[in-house]
Amino acid sequence: HRTTDVQLNYIAKKRKSKDFFNSAIEESLQAQHELLLELTDSGKGRAIRDVLASGVQNEPLLITTDGEVVNGNRRLCAMHDLNYEQSNKPGGKRPYQDVYIAVLPVSCQRKDINILEISLQMSQSTLLEYSWVTRALAIRDFEESNDFTEEEILDNFKITKAEKASILRKLNEANKYLAARGWKDQYKKIEDADFAFQKIASTVKDKKLSHFQDESTKEAFRKLVYQMIDIPKIHRSDRLYNKIPNVGKYLPTILEEIEEQFETVVFDEVDSPSELDNALGIDVGESSRDLSDDFNEWFTPSLIDDNDEFEGSNARLLLEIIDDVITNESSIEKDIESRGFVLKKMKSAQADIRRALDAIDGKRDLKGVQEQCDACNKLIKKIQKKISE
Repeated sequence: HRTTDVQLNYIAKKRKSKDFFNSAIEESLQAQHELLLELTDSGKGRAIRDVLASGVQNEPLLITTDGEVVNGNRRLCAMHDLNYEQSNKPGGKRPYQDVYIAVLPVSCQRKDINILEISLQMSQSTLLEYSWVTRALAIRDFEESNDFTEEEILDNFKITKAEKASILRKLNEANKYLAARGWKDQYKKIEDADFAFQKIASTVKDKKLSHFQDESTKEAFRKLVYQMIDIPKIHRSDRLYNKIPNVGKYLPTILEEIEEQFETVVFDEVDSPSELDNALGIDVGESSRDLSDDFNEWFTPSLIDDNDEFEGSNARLLLEIIDDVITNESSIEKDIESRGFVLKKMKSAQADIRRALDAIDGKRDLKGVQEQCDACNKLIKKIQKKISE
């Protein structure tokens, strides 16, 4: 499971068959070696190579009777590389011409091997931690295999039922993003976006956000957040992903601002069934709405390389809209929580209406004013009713 994410990434980029790494052909073995070499030649993986460079093997490799390495693939890869490196030096010798191994009993089943692999590689003492994607994929594989009970999964991964559900929702959101960008299984591209997908998953699940009952609204939310994820690190603030829950919270207002500033409509309404359709018994589905073509066109993925491109991009304008809406809405919420908010707003509305009254001189265009008066009267009646209650 250690290399599941990088294997999937390799298959997607090289357009290989899904079972490419399950075959023992030279091409797949060489590819697996190169992937493992990358893991042992960067970050914490260097510690494995540094330990083995002394020529001392502290722990045996764990293998099956068929020769499958269950634990120690990275060490074995580093040994091969050190053998090659040292033997090509003048008078050099292969430090790992012989290696220590421990062979599992022939009675070990695949389930036993999987549990052993996870327990060893997920341990706190491992030199190279699992990436969040690799961990999530391993949990998903265990669940989809039907070989393990939920209790076994929770116990082996040292997680709670709620944590497992959260991890799988996060992976699901990551897969939706990759699919939307045409990057299916290319998990390398989202290694640093763990927090973003966690926030997306928790936001769309938030029952307090009533506007997320509509699937098209969820889709609009995802498209906006995907633009935030697309922004390269060089242009991305450390706290950018912290804004995602507020994008969900204030989404209706953000979409209104987008419609105004981009001069577009977010949704296309789909007509409800006509009387003729109903009379003929034709099922055309319930009334709904879809994201408009204009909105989809505005928020398609775009590559942003330099600062000039970012400054003039839709992503930059979107961030400005998001920041303005969050600032304004947060300020309004604070006002609402303060004492005297209702009276303050009523006095302000009265002052505005008085100024409108003073401006009526018979020469102005008063089209639509009566409709606004009717709307104000309805609101005043509702306020009076609440006061009387």
